[in-house]
Amino acid sequence: MLLKTLYLPFVKEANSFCERLQLLQKDISCTVETDETWGKKINFQKNYLSKQLLHDMSETLVSIFTSFRLLQFIESIVRESYYFTEDEEIRRILELSQEIILQHDDHGLPVYKQRKLHNLLQKIFIEQLQQTDSFHYDSIVKFCLTPFKQQLVDEVGLVIDDFKREEEHQAIVQMIREYIEDKYVVYETIHLLHGRNFRFYTPTGERLTKQQLRPLMSQTPLYLFGLNLQEWNLAPLIAISPRRIFVYGELSEAKMLMLMNVFQERVIMKPLQDFPFEQ
Repeated sequence: MLLKTLYLPFVKEANSFCERLQLLQKDISCTVETDETWGKKINFQKNYLSKQLLHDMSETLVSIFTSFRLLQFIESIVRESYYFTEDEEIRRILELSQEIILQHDDHGLPVYKQRKLHNLLQKIFIEQLQQTDSFHYDSIVKFCLTPFKQQLVDEVGLVIDDFKREEEHQAIVQMIREYIEDKYVVYETIHLLHGRNFRFYTPTGERLTKQQLRPLMSQTPLYLFGLNLQEWNLAPLIAISPRRIFVYGELSEAKMLMLMNVFQERVIMKPLQDFPFEQ
């Protein structure tokens, strides 16, 4: 099969195509020249489209689409399919989309976490490379990616679900912050050791037992924050509302984020060997 002429509209995309194709095909040579009608034309030293070259070219097209066009697709979906209009919300959804949908390969290039999205996009590019006399990338992106966009609508929907859950979580965090700001302080300082659940120590080194903590927790409207008397990490801290929380040792990422989100500058991290009391 003869190698088709490739046209891309923008110099960055055209240059990236050649650079990324050469990562897959070390012996191929391609150059970019300006075309008055179609923007940029890719010239190849070879004129025969082998099966391997077809595969590598389609992989490269997936890569440059993902780098240069994907976020535009996602933004249009967020606005047109899910009816978001606030710029700040859209910006946050785009950031979250990149975290959830994409990862980076060994070259630092964005790739899809779900192979399904990659394969669908690659299949479209392979079909077009085989069928057309010349390959007009911009036209194919605009008119031939409907199956990919339909799948992307579902993926963006999942991202938006996560975004809404995060918004609800942040609203609860803000409620807790406001509550502990005005709440009576049981102990000015609490020392924390972590295990499966936190171990709480008073400023004098007394370990607080569940029997001591439960009455304090029962006087606190934990239900407002989606917590109950069986939660032994965040709930006791809300009940105590200390002004300073010394944390000894390294926490899991989830526990650390929880503490820092709610108590912010009140949290002071210390090495485990600095714990001042008998365990």
